[in-house]
Amino acid sequence: MKKIVLTLLSLCLLVSLFFMNEGQVTQAKEATTTAVQKSSIKGLDKIVDRYGNKLLTEAEILEFFNTSAFASNSSNQVNYFYTNTDGTTSILKLELIVRNNKLTEIYLKDSDEKNSSIETAVKNQEEIVSVARFRLPKPKPKPKPKPKKPKITKEVPYKKNGGTIKKDFISEHAYKRHKYDPSRKSTSNRTQYGKNVDVAKLRKLTMSQPDQAWSHRDKGGPWRTFYKKQFNKNISTKDTPTTHHRVIINTADSSKNTQFPLSFKN
Repeated sequence: MKKIVLTLLSLCLLVSLFFMNEGQVTQAKEATTTAVQKSSIKGLDKIVDRYGNKLLTEAEILEFFNTSAFASNSSNQVNYFYTNTDGTTSILKLELIVRNNKLTEIYLKDSDEKNSSIETAVKNQEEIVSVARFRLPKPKPKPKPKPKKPKITKEVPYKKNGGTIKKDFISEHAYKRHKYDPSRKSTSNRTQYGKNVDVAKLRKLTMSQPDQAWSHRDKGGPWRTFYKKQFNKNISTKDTPTTHHRVIINTADSSKNTQFPLSFKN
């Protein structure tokens, strides 16, 4: 049974991104019945693996839907990525139906499996779209070694005065807004990293081992990818204690990349 350890949603409106090879065994299927409580989104309960286990929760899909720009009445194609326990990446090709600005239906259209990480799949999105758009023939893939099962960690990396080191931040914006600064108080609207948190390593762990991640773009524009990860200890200050971390990547303008501790404290 596949156990979902990482997830990524990738949105490409009205563009078909992937085509399954003939004869490929589909890892996920639509079930005809389910014993779990039915979702308010039609079709969600039928998106399960071959053992009948749900691959998507309503909370996950709604969090993605609420952070993306969908037309008020539209049919949208979404690619959902997750990592299997053997290190491979599964891709579910979904169709989302929006009516009156509300997500009403979701359907599994196809699935695929890649011998690569989610991180690699995100980097290859532009190449994948180009191939799909112009319908170029797929080259015969070269055999690749089976990826090693990643070692997932929730430990907060330590670095002396790490929260103050400018070069460790992903951008000037992130440094100015979220560096450790004892002269001001950390707030939920402008959180600070802890004084001795390794900011660079925290970012790398969040991107390579996210609890959840998704990416989308509007009308063929640049990809904007969101990563989130929860650690086992406070990564901020005592004013805004939190274990939640966020990284946002804008492929068109790296100056808009950012990272920050997410505090739910009012």
